[in-house]
Amino acid sequence: MRRIAEYAARHGQGAQDPAVAEEMSALTDAWTTRVRMAMQAGTAADSPAADQVVADIVAAWLPSRANTAPTVTSDGAEARTLLTEQLTTAAEPAVERFWQLLCVLRGRPAPAGIAEEGQWLTTALRANPAPGARTTWLEGLYTDDTDPWPDGVLDAFTRVQDTVATIVRAAAPDQFGLPTPCEDWTVRDLLDHLVWENVIWGGLAQGAPPTGGHTENHLGDNHIAAFETAASQAREAFRQPGMLDRSFGPAPGRRVVEQLLVELLVHGWDLATALGRDRDLEPDIARAALPVVRDIYGDLPRTAGGSFSPAQSAPEHAPALDRVAAFLGRRIPH
Repeated sequence: MRRIAEYAARHGQGAQDPAVAEEMSALTDAWTTRVRMAMQAGTAADSPAADQVVADIVAAWLPSRANTAPTVTSDGAEARTLLTEQLTTAAEPAVERFWQLLCVLRGRPAPAGIAEEGQWLTTALRANPAPGARTTWLEGLYTDDTDPWPDGVLDAFTRVQDTVATIVRAAAPDQFGLPTPCEDWTVRDLLDHLVWENVIWGGLAQGAPPTGGHTENHLGDNHIAAFETAASQAREAFRQPGMLDRSFGPAPGRRVVEQLLVELLVHGWDLATALGRDRDLEPDIARAALPVVRDIYGDLPRTAGGSFSPAQSAPEHAPALDRVAAFLGRRIPH
């Protein structure tokens, strides 16, 4: 509370008149609605796709009285830094709860919490500190056209997909409620996500990304059939002639294949761990994956709204995939 008060004093924010309060309420409603739409669509806060969401919110914030720097009139690094400062100053779950309890004491309706939306936007701002920054960085990374995967990215992907399919087939419905290394996800949640990853990346390769959201039920009544159908479609899409060299925004097609490879490899580790199975999957591919994930994900913010938790430690002689999982925020079982 002291930190928030000091921030308000530095920026001359005293008691607000009703007009200002109404404007701030409308602005909050606007940006939280925009963020919720992105979250429902499955847009990761630390992805280049979040940049447009940030741009839309900054455009609404700039002419408002929430912008306490009159000289900042356009979207850029300075505007995004100022907005990040505002969000992080007030983004304190305990403080949000404090204001809700004050409403209760005063007999007023307590406003809905917006901590999750604030975490998403804060992460998006940090991952996209200036318009196009993340995309530009990835474009530089993607100029390296070497293929680090054993026998090539397509063969490595096929092997990983087959290995994960074996673990999916081993999962029984009575295990669906088990927890997984993915925070707040059960085995069923993880199986659903594995299907979705094949659907989204396979659809992208076909030029027809799915219109449904990632929160929909993708398993139906048969999780094995759902995974195998989605996996087969993704594999077919990736084997199209010229797919590996086709352009997908800043990325060549082989990076699309690589993305699904890494997703399946790491979430296969999650599923194997949850089911108590051998988690040392495809060691030679896992060894190749470690520098790849460090390059792509190493500079992402490890915040509550991001894709990854802070990196964890792994034993010095741990299997390669344990080290990949630890780098991406998983705790390694003893």
